Amino acid sequence: MASLDHAASLIERGASKVDSLLFLIKYLLVIKDQIAAFDIEYVHPEIEIDFSGVPGALWGVRESGTLHDLYELASKGMPRVVENMLDAKVELDSKLRSSINLLTRTCVGNFIGSFQKCTFESTQAYVDAISALQEGLKKEFPTLHSNMLAYLGEGRIANILLGAIEDQVIEAYEGAYHRAEEKDVARLAMETDAFVGWMNMALSVPAAEEKRNPVQS
Repeated sequence: MASLDHAASLIERGASKVDSLLFLIKYLLVIKDQIAAFDIEYVHPEIEIDFSGVPGALWGVRESGTLHDLYELASKGMPRVVENMLDAKVELDSKLRSSINLLTRTCVGNFIGSFQKCTFESTQAYVDAISALQEGLKKEFPTLHSNMLAYLGEGRIANILLGAIEDQVIEAYEGAYHRAEEKDVARLAMETDAFVGWMNMALSVPAAEEKRNPVQS
């Protein structure tokens, strides 16, 4: 995972944040599939030093100073090496989940960042902001879908990710619509349900059959 992080940082410098995250997600999924094929424990040791027995042994030597207590100090009072077995599969799933969440936030920010910053001081300003949002989505959403297919190699996971991104775009639009309503500038704009219908028709991206995290698959 450290090597993948390094490679992803190089891709981000040469291409984009989205490309780097798609690369990272792709190969984390490859690792997940590879280890799932083996009946192994998915663990690695973490070494710790346990000093819990030392104070008692030193106290005994201080009190009596006998040869027996010196032997006890040597055999039982010295620090013990403890191995805690950590679940590497959990660590992998956590990394995959955080990468997916970051990809979603990045894509949503790219799509609606400017729209969310609009103050909607007039009806025309709000309508113009929606038009710019729609144009950006029509241009960038199919490109994102193609990139996902190029990296991930099959449609199901790409559709799951796109579904999560769609949901957050809709949620952001709904929040903006409510703000515009409060300023009484939403009269000429489509309501949230109409915006959802427009997305389904205009973006030409297959809908996800099941919106669930690929980490759980």
